Amino acid sequence: VMPIQEKTTEVSQTPFDEAPKMVSSIQVNYPPEAKRLGISGKVIVKALISKTGSVVEAETVKSIAGLDEAAIEAVMKAKFKPGKYEGKPVEVWIRIPINFELTKF
Repeated sequence: VMPIQEKTTEVSQTPFDEAPKMVSSIQVNYPPEAKRLGISGKVIVKALISKTGSVVEAETVKSIAGLDEAAIEAVMKAKFKPGKYEGKPVEVWIRIPINFELTKF
């Protein structure tokens, strides 16, 4: 899982010189129905990381029906070292790819 700087033209985009760093792993619960139907792939979640390192908002940027809710739920529980701008913590939007892969036996 790699956070990357969100490229947008929104006025609210906060500059940063140090990206947020994930300090807890993301635990994804693969939805049983999606698993049963063989749905897999990569969901990309856009998350707002607060000045304290918690996720305050999350939405899908690249969506897969049946997997989005599980991806957002997992990202919302993650903890981060906040992004910084000129040495001070700032709120930063990042993108987090969540891979859903079915293992074949």
